[in-house]
Amino acid sequence: MPLPLHPVARAVAESILADPKKETLLIEWANLYRVSTRTIARAFEAQTGHGFASWRKQTRLLAALPMLMDGQPVHRVGVQVGYGTVGGFITAFAQEFGETPAVYVRDRRRDISST
Repeated sequence: MPLPLHPVARAVAESILADPKKETLLIEWANLYRVSTRTIARAFEAQTGHGFASWRKQTRLLAALPMLMDGQPVHRVGVQVGYGTVGGFITAFAQEFGETPAVYVRDRRRDISST
């Protein structure tokens, strides 16, 4: 995922990358760094091409990929990247990648084994 250049937005992004399940709200980040929510939101949009929520969602899903490919159970991966329910994780994953985590992993493993 692209990272914002704005120092506060960059600090927020790096914190999320370090712990994707972190549930800190945009208003909480703004209060922590003593800036407005719009400052952070604008930086994410302008410098990453994604709104804050979209960036965090995609970051979480990308963080899930290596865990899924390592064979970790879908429900455990979902929790580790910040989803409260396995259904929520599967739905978000399917919206982003066009298939469920199980199908995604199966297809990628098949691709790897056929090369």
